Amino acid sequence: MDTKKIHYKKNNIYGLLMIILIILFLPGCSSKSTKIDNNYFITVKYKDHSNANAEVINAVNNKKDEIKIGRYLSDNTIEYIPEIDTILFVDSNGKLFAKKPQSEAVEIKKNIIYFRVLGIYNNFLLLADCALDTAVADIYLINMDNWEAEKLISNALLNLKYSKDFSVIVYDDWQNLKIYKKGEDIKKITNSLSYEYGFNLSSNGKLLIYCDDKGTYIYNIEKDEKEKISSKKYENATFINEDTLLFVMENELYEMKVGKEPEKIISNVNYYKYSSKGIYFTDEDKNLYFLKDKQKNKIASEVKEYFVNEDGSMILFINNEDILYRVENLGDKQKISSDLEKYSFNGERFVGLNKDNELYVIEKGKDAVKVDTDVNNFELPTNTNNVAYVKENSEIYLFKDIKDKPQKVIDNVNDFNYIKYGESILYEKQLELNDIKGIWEFNIDMQNIDPKFASSFIKINGDTLELYAFGKILFKASVLLDAYNSEEGKIIFISRQEYDFYDLPYRYYYAALDLIDYFSNGIEIKFDGKSIEDDNYNAYERVEQNYFENKINSQNYNN
Repeated sequence: MDTKKIHYKKNNIYGLLMIILIILFLPGCSSKSTKIDNNYFITVKYKDHSNANAEVINAVNNKKDEIKIGRYLSDNTIEYIPEIDTILFVDSNGKLFAKKPQSEAVEIKKNIIYFRVLGIYNNFLLLADCALDTAVADIYLINMDNWEAEKLISNALLNLKYSKDFSVIVYDDWQNLKIYKKGEDIKKITNSLSYEYGFNLSSNGKLLIYCDDKGTYIYNIEKDEKEKISSKKYENATFINEDTLLFVMENELYEMKVGKEPEKIISNVNYYKYSSKGIYFTDEDKNLYFLKDKQKNKIASEVKEYFVNEDGSMILFINNEDILYRVENLGDKQKISSDLEKYSFNGERFVGLNKDNELYVIEKGKDAVKVDTDVNNFELPTNTNNVAYVKENSEIYLFKDIKDKPQKVIDNVNDFNYIKYGESILYEKQLELNDIKGIWEFNIDMQNIDPKFASSFIKINGDTLELYAFGKILFKASVLLDAYNSEEGKIIFISRQEYDFYDLPYRYYYAALDLIDYFSNGIEIKFDGKSIEDDNYNAYERVEQNYFENKINSQNYNN
């Protein structure tokens, strides 16, 4: 699914990791999707991470199934799988459980932190036991008849590809490209895999295309035969059937039947998308074309991004002015909306939210529908056409069919810390100053400071922050909290009043100046419900008023 959010609140330092995880969430092979009717929401509520409860809410009958998960580390510790009507979750002891609504939970495996469901085939589930900070995973095959877990792969980077039946899995082990094949030993194909160009697998798991430092190769997994296509590197490879693929090489689009020479189709190709109707592509000047039988037809100019439905009969594109257009069956373009803040496309349905908080849904052969106004956020999961969205009045709705009205599911999102729909977080409580209200102690790590002066304090009350050290108040400031999520944010100083501390001894005076300088640009914090950690890994512990007063009084340097 293509999903884009134009405005971000924070630059994620784990950008590369997130790119890898996005690849993980995509299907391992290309096949026509079957959308399901997902009516389930997961809500999580806690005061701190060690005391969390979750509920699975059925939007149809409003039935709620409570799960005492005990802890909550991230959205990757609980997920509802609508295809099998089952909740997977990790408890406080690191055990993974499967639970059907209104039934007892069944333990699957121990010693797990985070997980991702990669795919489902018949009675088997492919699951990644992963650590988000390393972007690697152990891969398990779960038999859903008895919930037994079989470990297939250790320490795979999370950009793996797999066949529909999971009998073949291709993965990257730190530039070592390896193949798991059911019933056989794991085989290494190359030790110099190109991270930039990567690899791709045919839907039947028989053919692999990859790049290493020597060029581009086709590897026949079934026959254990390798063929070098070129010393150049390919881009954007697509298997259009079991033995034919498209790829771009130095801005030229090629079609190749395995065992034959690649045939150049057209030049000046920046990016393409294949459909059964033909090929859509953009050139380096951002012109959008439709290509069939080597004949191209221009659709639009100055195209920034475009989406093609599964049979190629509908294309949507966003131009450089952020205006969304639709074209069906290569006819006239139709303007839909402008200034999109967020948009998603799952191959059948396009959903867009513009800067006026208007939510639109577009489907092939139907007029664009403005679903609602005053919308803050939405999610369109990959496996359903249902759209869940949050309104500015804190209500959550589920939109299904264009001819039906949206259904209200949750009255007030503020009752929860997280709400998930499908594989994504629909709502996440934002950290507030009131969450970190109180007195916080931290240690000064400076040379030549007497141990009794090592403690400093910040006192937060409403939008006021006070800094204390060396038995004195150093400054009082008006602050606001720029929240990134429910745990992280930045305390920003709006105005500050500094106090007189000139009577401090020399070394303490300059230490006080250093402290003020440390806070002068604001501090980024992470709050786990009990303690605060700032971006320099300083730990702040909450203390009582009496402790604070006694400590400050004891720091009188004349004592």
